[in-house]
Amino acid sequence: MLAEAAVEANAGRVPVIINVSTPGTDHAVELAKHAEKIQADAVMAIPPYYWKPPEEGIYEHLATILSATDLPFIGYSSPGIMDGVGISPKVLKKLLKRFPHFIGLKDASHNWEIFLELGRAARSIKSDFTLFVGTEWIIPSLTLGGTACMSVFGGIAPRFVKSLYDATIERELDRALELQYVYSELYQINKVEYPAPAKAMWEIMGRPVGHPRLPNRPLSIEQKLELEGTLDRLGLLNTEPKGW
Repeated sequence: MLAEAAVEANAGRVPVIINVSTPGTDHAVELAKHAEKIQADAVMAIPPYYWKPPEEGIYEHLATILSATDLPFIGYSSPGIMDGVGISPKVLKKLLKRFPHFIGLKDASHNWEIFLELGRAARSIKSDFTLFVGTEWIIPSLTLGGTACMSVFGGIAPRFVKSLYDATIERELDRALELQYVYSELYQINKVEYPAPAKAMWEIMGRPVGHPRLPNRPLSIEQKLELEGTLDRLGLLNTEPKGW
């Protein structure tokens, strides 16, 4: 229902990517077929994050999802983060040789050696393959061959994220670095009991998206006030759009 509502509300204005990640291959395939049926623009999937199969099992899992629809596919590699499982360069190359609609990969390793090796492997097969990071580490992403990031803070401080992106692609790296430092401070706050701080920041900016579900806990009133003060000190509270 949520996927259908997203596609309907979007009405073709921007691409809608449906995440079909589940530990079970059959369930992920069902979700991918549903995404195609409701006319989503692409699907994304992570390797099974509970069973942790060997490389061949990861390949078979993703290949089965890719075989189920003709929708553009984005892989999601998250080794070591939240007990996730990564997609190796070897598996990535094997998938790209077989599936032309495998268009991109989100790397959430936070490891730039891994990021570079994935990019090197992918572009040996597909020159226009899109590689991006899972957070707003835009300077290293763009300067190491990435396209950008899958932005969380774009919904909190979109002007700030765009400024960081623009400064980086324009090679104004001194300006970009100052902005990247601002993001770094926010990230250190955000990663503690994530996603509660991010949801609180959305609420502060007039775009409430509800509390995290248990066992994740919402921020207290005192914590929200402290967070609001941080956004103000960093110059974001009154320079970014408020509300929907």
